[in-house]
Amino acid sequence: SAMWVGETLADVINYPIAGLFVVFLQSSLALAFWFDSVTYLASAALLATMVVPPLVRRGSKEDAAEADVTGAEAGGAAPEARPSITDDLKVGWAFLRHETVLLANTLQGTAGQFSLGVLTVASLILAREITPGTGDAYRGTYAFMETAIGIGSLVGGFMLGAVASRAPKGKLIIGAYIAFGLGAMAVGVVDSIPLVLGLFFGMGVANMAFVIPSQTLFQERTPPELMGRVVSLRFALVFGGMSLAMALAGVAMTAVGAAPVIFAAGIVSVIAGVAGLFVRAVRDA
Repeated sequence: SAMWVGETLADVINYPIAGLFVVFLQSSLALAFWFDSVTYLASAALLATMVVPPLVRRGSKEDAAEADVTGAEAGGAAPEARPSITDDLKVGWAFLRHETVLLANTLQGTAGQFSLGVLTVASLILAREITPGTGDAYRGTYAFMETAIGIGSLVGGFMLGAVASRAPKGKLIIGAYIAFGLGAMAVGVVDSIPLVLGLFFGMGVANMAFVIPSQTLFQERTPPELMGRVVSLRFALVFGGMSLAMALAGVAMTAVGAAPVIFAAGIVSVIAGVAGLFVRAVRDA
C-alpha cells in the first residue's frame, strides 16, 4: 500500500503539471519532454546511491559445509552457468501452474489490465468526444480525468493500508474487478464531464483494491527464491495483455468511437471478477 501510494501521488501531482505545460508552452511543448527526461536521470542518480547487500541463499550449515568439502575435493568447483531469461520464465511457470490461487489471479490480472489498457488509450479520445466545442479544451478534460483516477488510486492506497491485514483478499479482488468494470461501462454511456470524473475516481479506488491484494498474495504464497521469476512471468502476461489491448482499442475506436470500446472493456473486467466467484480457492484466498 505504501509503495502504491508513493506511485499514485506522483500521478496526482504530475498530470496537472502536464496540463499546465500544454497551456503555457504551446509551440514549445517539446521542452516538457526534456523536463521529463531529467526526472528519469534524477531517479537513476538516487538509485545509484543505494547500497544493496548480496543475497544470502537459505540453507542449512550442513549443506554449506558439504558444498565446501565437495568443492575442495574437486579442486574448486566450476562457476555455475547463469540461466537464460527463458529458463527463468519456465521455472516461474512450473511453479505458477500448480498454484491455483496465483494462476487464477494472473488470469484475472491479465483481463483487468486489458481493460485498463483500453481505458488508457481511449481516455484522450473520450475527452475530445465529451468536451463541448472544437478547440483544444478537451486536453484540459483529459488532464482532469487522469488526475481523478490518480486521486482515486491515492485514496484507495490509503484505504487498503488501513484494512489490508483484515480484509479477505480473494473477495476484495473479485469485488474490485467487478466495480472497475461497472465503472468503465458507466463511462461508456454518460457524456457529462463531472460524472466521468467521478467514475474515474471510483475506478482509481477499485484499481488499488485489486492491485495491492494481488501483489500481497504473490508475496505471501511464493517462495523467496522464486519471487523474481514468478513475478516476472506474471508481469509479462499481465502487461502483454495491456499492450495488446492498446493496439486493439486503437483499431476499434476508428470504427465505433471511444465510448463503446470503453463499455466493452468494462464487460471484460466484470467477467474477470465474476469468474473468480466460481473458483473456491480464489474466493477464500
